[in-house]
Formats: sequence, C-alpha cells, structure tokens
Amino acid sequence: MLKAFEYWLGPYPFYEDGYKLVEAPYLGMEHQSAIAYGNGYKMGYMGRDDTRSGVGKRFDFLIIHESGHEWFGNSITTADIADIWVHEGFTTYTEVLYAESNWGKEDASAYCRGMRNQIKNNAPCIGTYGVQDDPMSRTIDMYYKGAAMIHTIRQVVNDDSLFRNTLRNLNSRFYHKTVTSREIEDFLVKELKISKTIFDQYLRTSLIPELEYRAVKNGIRFKWNRVIKRFDMPIEIFAHGRSYRIHPSAGRWKKLRLGKGSDGFITLNENYLVTLRRQGGE
Repeated sequence: MLKAFEYWLGPYPFYEDGYKLVEAPYLGMEHQSAIAYGNGYKMGYMGRDDTRSGVGKRFDFLIIHESGHEWFGNSITTADIADIWVHEGFTTYTEVLYAESNWGKEDASAYCRGMRNQIKNNAPCIGTYGVQDDPMSRTIDMYYKGAAMIHTIRQVVNDDSLFRNTLRNLNSRFYHKTVTSREIEDFLVKELKISKTIFDQYLRTSLIPELEYRAVKNGIRFKWNRVIKRFDMPIEIFAHGRSYRIHPSAGRWKKLRLGKGSDGFITLNENYLVTLRRQGGE
C-alpha cells in the first residue's frame, strides 16, 4: 500500500514518526503516523462493497482510506473545516489509485464510478468560512463527489503522466502545510492547465453538469445545462466507434459534424461526472 501511495503521491510524509496501525473500538480514524483501525479485518467496508463494482471486496477499505489521509489531512491540512473536501475527496481517490496499482486502470475506474451511487447532491461540498461550519453535517459528497471530480479532471487532462506528477508536486509544494481550498485549486489549475470553473461547479454548487444534444443533418448540436456561468470543461464523446473531444458552451448550442448517414446518437466517456440528455432530432 505505501509503495503504491509513494508512486502516486510522493514520499510518505512522516518517516521520522514511523507508520502504525492501532486497533480501536470504533470503525477508524486518521492520526499522524498511527491509524486507528476497527474494520474487523474484513475486506471492503465492514465486509461490504458499497461501490458494487466487485473491486471493493479485494482490499480492506479502512486501512487504505485512513492511510491515504497521511498525505491528505495529516500532511496537507486545511485551515478551515469548510474545506474538508481536500482531506476527504483526495483521500477517497487514493482508494482508486491503490486499486489501479494492484488491478489496473479499468478496474480502478469501475471502482471510482461505483462510488457515485453514494453521491447525494443535496448540498455544496464547501461550507461557510470562519464559523466552524462542517459541511459533513449536511452531506457526505466531499468524499465521493470529491473523488469523482478528481477522476473527471484526470479525463480532462488526458495525460496520466502529468496527472501523477502533479499529485506528487502537490504533496511536495504543500508538505506539512496548512492550506485553503483555493490554494489547492490554483495550484492544480496552473499545473494541469484546466479552468477554475470546474472546481466552482463541483464544489460550490450541488449541480451535476448535463450535456444536452440533438441530432441534426450529418451531426449533432450540443451545449451544457445545469452549470455555472462561463463553465469551461471539454469532454470526450463517442459516435460510430470514434472518439471526439468536444468543448461545449454553457447555454449556447455548438455543432459537431459526424458525416453523412449519422444517426445522431452519442455516448459519453463514462468516467466524467456528467449526465447526458438527448433531444429529438431536427
């Protein structure tokens, strides 16, 4: 596990303190260099695979998740609990990275997609600053939606080498530091060359972007719905066995030519946290 995490995230942050698992009379908790453990020595979450992917029963969820907090939560720590997504979203994604190191990218992606059935979309992931507002009093989306957002960003970047190096640089830049969400977001925007509106959409609203499209002669028209103003995120779609990377606008139709005889049907790269809606054709 630690070897996998060091590959993706950089050196274990607390070599001077060691690494320990301490059996506890409750489910578990992250603590610097000493993880409290109470998952009953079962695979998955108390013996369950809440992702329904089959991958979740291949490892002890509690050990992996709480140990991932050594990088996100214990080394990189937020100044305000309103930004708790930085701890929980990234740490939940370390489960995906661990699965990928052991069973490959396809199974890891299936595990990540399976997390979505736990997303509530009932409140933003970020709370109100300066008043000890813990958003976990309203939602658990900072875990699963946070991880799904990171996985979506990975698809946008479409460069796993850059993605991995950025995670490592993130942990180097903010090693043993107290941070804000904006600092983390600004770092990722600069390193990955993505739009900050992605973070504003997924963290500061409870809306999931909807890609709406309709068939037109020899192609499709498409646009974003349920997004903030100036939302800026490209997405990969498939039509007739081909991949297309398109750049929808918020509320304004664009056209993609698919060639003569197109039936106007598309599918999404399912690793994006996005919904798809088809209108009738013109």
